[in-house]
Amino acid sequence: MNIAKIAADYGISPDEVRTRFLALRVALWKSDFRLFARDVVKIRTKEGELAPLELNEAQNIVLDAVDAQLKDDGWVRMLCLKGRRQGFSTLVAARGYWRAILWPRQNIYLLSHEMPSTNLLFNMVALMQEKNPFPPQVGTDNAKSLDFPKIGSSYSVATAGQKAGGRGAAVSYFHGSEVSRWVSAEDHFSSSVQAVDEVKGVWGVLWRQPENPLPFEKNHGIIEGWTRAPSEIFLETTSAGPLGAFYTKYREAMKGIGRYRAVFAPWTAQTEYVEYGTWEPGSEPEEEGELSEREYQATYKLSDEQMLWRRGKINELGSLGKFKQEYPIDVTEAFAAASTDGVFIPPSLVRKARKRDLPTPDAPLIIGVDPAGAGGDRFAVAARRGDKCLWVKHRNKLEHDDAVAGLSSIIDE
Repeated sequence: MNIAKIAADYGISPDEVRTRFLALRVALWKSDFRLFARDVVKIRTKEGELAPLELNEAQNIVLDAVDAQLKDDGWVRMLCLKGRRQGFSTLVAARGYWRAILWPRQNIYLLSHEMPSTNLLFNMVALMQEKNPFPPQVGTDNAKSLDFPKIGSSYSVATAGQKAGGRGAAVSYFHGSEVSRWVSAEDHFSSSVQAVDEVKGVWGVLWRQPENPLPFEKNHGIIEGWTRAPSEIFLETTSAGPLGAFYTKYREAMKGIGRYRAVFAPWTAQTEYVEYGTWEPGSEPEEEGELSEREYQATYKLSDEQMLWRRGKINELGSLGKFKQEYPIDVTEAFAAASTDGVFIPPSLVRKARKRDLPTPDAPLIIGVDPAGAGGDRFAVAARRGDKCLWVKHRNKLEHDDAVAGLSSIIDE
């Protein structure tokens, strides 16, 4: 863009041209995080090169879930279960930087499980600031925080220690990293996470095309976005097994309980997780109670290249269990990977059954019952025909005699 020529042609100063150009770019970036990521954010790739942040499929899964909750609820409360090196931390850190430099008075707070991870994430954000083509002025700049005094925003990091902090702070955007491995996680949920402001976003006009637009302002019309930024909470982690505060909250979110939404990206979302060569699937289970390679490939409809990569990674990690924990293909596998000792129905058989699609028009009607103990839990009844669940009914605090009468009625019906 020739700033001097545009200024001369329209009879305005070069400074006004620059100001109007940047005002348009800011409006476009505020309305579209993906555009901001491509235009502004630079990251180190897995190959060690600097490149714009082009979201991968796993990151797009997360961002699609974010956009859906923003549309429904006006803010973000997201629980992100991930595998290794899928880019969740990068995405959430970049979105925090987006919030910090484009909206006024934003307090961005990042809490990781250990100091090396905290430093790594902060260095990532510092690189975004260093390589920003239009870097905002920085005030405080140290190993723990970046301040942007002109708009009154800040980006700070901390490590989740034995004692939870953050109580009394006013946080606009919270990034919790490796939450399942936080020390004193329950305390952090009740103090650090609770420091986030309960602010619903306001959507409106960010920019209008002027009557006499400059060349770069033409054909943009009206640009809309968040005129008041919503508060956002991202709690992302790999699985530490079926226990702990994150596991409990994730299960609740999957049931639609509470404010949080659950999102997961399987390892198969990574297009680079492929290996080329000759593929002959094994027909025997790799470990007792598990699927064979042939069954696994058929169940999840994977390519030979994906299966070769998986086989190589299992060999590299030393066990199938370790692979499932680091690179889960579904939520059940992620949480069950830690231990399946004593489990009556192995998770692998559950996954295999869930993936079946059998034609069963003449199958018998089966009633399944999950009774409640002493009236304290939900008493649930489900009906299925073949592999299709027809309905689920449940009642709370149902006593023994009432449960028997209710089941009798269902059977008669």
